[in-house]
Amino acid sequence: MRESYLIEGMSCSACAVKIEKTVNSMEGVNATVNFSSEILSVSVEDKLMLKEIEKKVKEIGYLLNKKSSSKTVTLSISGMTCAVCANKIEKKLNEVDGIEKGEVNFSTERATVSYDIKKIKLRDIKYLIISLGYQSKLFENNNNIDKKNIEKTKVLNRKFYSL
Repeated sequence: MRESYLIEGMSCSACAVKIEKTVNSMEGVNATVNFSSEILSVSVEDKLMLKEIEKKVKEIGYLLNKKSSSKTVTLSISGMTCAVCANKIEKKLNEVDGIEKGEVNFSTERATVSYDIKKIKLRDIKYLIISLGYQSKLFENNNNIDKKNIEKTKVLNRKFYSL
């Protein structure tokens, strides 16, 4: 059986080595520690060993938290014409098992979705949005200003200041 933990309290690579040596000294356990991601990955023969591992690591001054299977993504959504569209998508997202929270912003044309990767896949979330009549893709934040939004802003400013 394999399990991953987030490690709290590591401050250097020597900490990672100390944890790895401590856990690997236990019979029936194979462990690796990744200092940069602060993750302890263990393989055990008996599930009961996991509690012993947590206890042993705590004794040497660190805390383990089970690695979360939750993930948050931002999706670009096109095809929305009003806030009702955004509400429709948001309501549907929040009804789906495996989606912990879905928020849709009409003005930015984006959805932020937190979901359990063990229960639902990103492609299924995107398909759900497509099935509602909208287009969806993973939002890539490359720090470039969206030209489409600049043009929209210019048009709105012209309309506003011409009043």
